Amino acid sequence: MEQDTANKALITGIFAKWEDLKAKRMPFEADWDLITMFCAPRTIGAKFQIQQSLLTQYLTDTTAVDAGERFPAMLYGYLIGSSNAFAIPEVRGRDKVSHEEQQWLDFARDKTHKFFKHGDVTFKKALYQQLYQHANYGTGMGWSGGPYGGLPRFRAVSCFDSWYDRDADGKIFIFYRRIHMSAHAAVIEYPDSEEMKELAKESAARELEFLVAVEMRENGRKGGAVDRKPFASHTINVDKKVLMKIEGYDSMPFDAGLFQDGPGGNYGRGCGHKAVPIAIRLNRLHSATVDGAEHAVRPTLFDFTNGALKKFDRRAAAVNMASFSALGFKNINEALQAMGPTGDLRPGIEMINKAETQIEKAYYIDWMNNSSGPAKTAYEVSDQRDLRFKALSPMITSLETDVLGVKMDRAFEMLLRYGAFPSMPDSLRGETIDFSFRSALAAAMDDGEIEAIMKSVGLVKEIAEVDPDVVDNIDGDKLFRQGVSDFGLPAGLLPSPDDVTAKREARAEAAQQAQELEQAQQVGAALRDGAQGLATLENAGNGGAQ
Repeated sequence: MEQDTANKALITGIFAKWEDLKAKRMPFEADWDLITMFCAPRTIGAKFQIQQSLLTQYLTDTTAVDAGERFPAMLYGYLIGSSNAFAIPEVRGRDKVSHEEQQWLDFARDKTHKFFKHGDVTFKKALYQQLYQHANYGTGMGWSGGPYGGLPRFRAVSCFDSWYDRDADGKIFIFYRRIHMSAHAAVIEYPDSEEMKELAKESAARELEFLVAVEMRENGRKGGAVDRKPFASHTINVDKKVLMKIEGYDSMPFDAGLFQDGPGGNYGRGCGHKAVPIAIRLNRLHSATVDGAEHAVRPTLFDFTNGALKKFDRRAAAVNMASFSALGFKNINEALQAMGPTGDLRPGIEMINKAETQIEKAYYIDWMNNSSGPAKTAYEVSDQRDLRFKALSPMITSLETDVLGVKMDRAFEMLLRYGAFPSMPDSLRGETIDFSFRSALAAAMDDGEIEAIMKSVGLVKEIAEVDPDVVDNIDGDKLFRQGVSDFGLPAGLLPSPDDVTAKREARAEAAQQAQELEQAQQVGAALRDGAQGLATLENAGNGGAQ
């Protein structure tokens, strides 16, 4: 009885918080509906898909739909599309690591990259779906988890079925997710629930609604029992208001990245927010232009009689009865010249082209189209792409910290627990492992630093022609290491500074020995030449005496 009372109080509190979270999300939902209609009809879990509607009644042009799919695909490719590891483990607060530590970090990097790149297909699918929502709606949500001691799994979470809140530091401390399943599936998922069996008897195909509520637990402990972990998870059946499952997590399993910060900071603004008013106008223009073209192909016909024009039918191939004299025309030829069967389609086509260009710019994919101007080199196209990426730098930050960073942290912990890595060096135990991201996108972001390095080196070179001592201000090793790091070269492929110093000392010692040997050879040769000269003089002297 006490347990039932406690569960009821828990469920009541969760539903009250759910209402608060719904109120915070409500201002965004009207825009989301429009974006779904005109830009992102394939959104996972969208209510339109639940109703199995293809939205064909809204779309006469798919430019925004295509752009909404191309941009997240481009983001995905440039975030993790490189053949090199896109996430590099580093020890927080350390400038240097030992050789043993670096070997372990390199192995962990390669193993993690192999898992994400080749082994786990759920990551690829989930990340693209999350980026799809991220780009279109401004908020992309995902889940990372799995059985204790097992490999990590990933899932994209629909923004239409999720509510959450952040603390003052921007970290998610509460996340509610709604899921649907049939009564039959619920019995399989929760075989001990009498309530689910009762609902399945009424209708096995009946769709049931469940709420998964994950909240931060006070005084929670990592690695503790399920009911003592830092994050508590409760699954509730909304229909019967009964508690179905209790779970716990060492860290928040859900993540959410914002494309651009929106009002309140919980939900963002995406490319769809900029594109949807243009897409609405484009669909209207397209519809009107098609209608005009149909009139041009099948013009409206006029039958001029002595009757008055009572109703004008503009439908294609319609016949209108009118008296041309009543309309102010002198004869039928003048009437037919003045009353053309259709309008001028050129302004509409021009506006359509302009709207399509605006949508592509809103989704940052305008650089991908072939230009009608002079041909560009591959370097110029790449440079144009990088400029677009640099414009995205404020938005990409959230992707790395709030999305990829969270996924990497949870995956790393689970792979470590699973035994995917060799035994960790004792010196790394208790240390915090962070990840820096190295991808085509990150390299484009770092191009500014590389450019600054090259300009600085060029400036020093010019000044050195006047004052050679200025070169003393440059540390060539640090400039080189920073440059190749910005280009994305893994640190493990470079020798350590100590190894470089040892090589230089060995090379200097070898050079010194060679120089000493050469000097000794020169001295020996000089002594031999001197001895030979002395012998010659002695022989000459002896010969003169004879």
